Amino acid sequence: WNLIPTQAASAYATVDFTSGLRSTYDQYIIEIVNLVPATNATDLYLRVSQAAVFLSAANNYAFSRWGYDSAPSSGIVSSGATTRIELANALSNNTTQPLCGMLTINVPSNATTVKNISWQCGWVGSSGAPTGTIGNGFLYLNAIAIDGIRLFMSAGNITSGTFALYGVRKT
Repeated sequence: WNLIPTQAASAYATVDFTSGLRSTYDQYIIEIVNLVPATNATDLYLRVSQAAVFLSAANNYAFSRWGYDSAPSSGIVSSGATTRIELANALSNNTTQPLCGMLTINVPSNATTVKNISWQCGWVGSSGAPTGTIGNGFLYLNAIAIDGIRLFMSAGNITSGTFALYGVRKT
């Protein structure tokens, strides 16, 4: 893994990676450490950009994720035509219960395939239960290369967290 940029959020509306996603690597990893939202019980979302424009139309993305907690409850959340990819839900704004996770973006510069993003995250949810999710999402609008990743909350800002983008060396 080769570290590209790192960002430390402090009351950010979005965390954007708008440079570094090129044909240099076939796979990119975003590491999220200690993300805390400003608003309790909010969800973490992702969008991608093409030609420096973040896509937000109603039918750009599809995702499916399996969530679990110690309540015990688990379930699958999915959407076939949405404005964003939902990475995690019901995050706590308690600074002692942050989200940590990892996202994998496969071949973002490829202009012949849909863009596949997979992830795994863990956190203590707003209910106080240890929670996690494993998921996969796509930009299925088209197969055009993507040049940016945006992370944001369903409401409010990202109070704190560290975000690192890595390029995985080609084999």
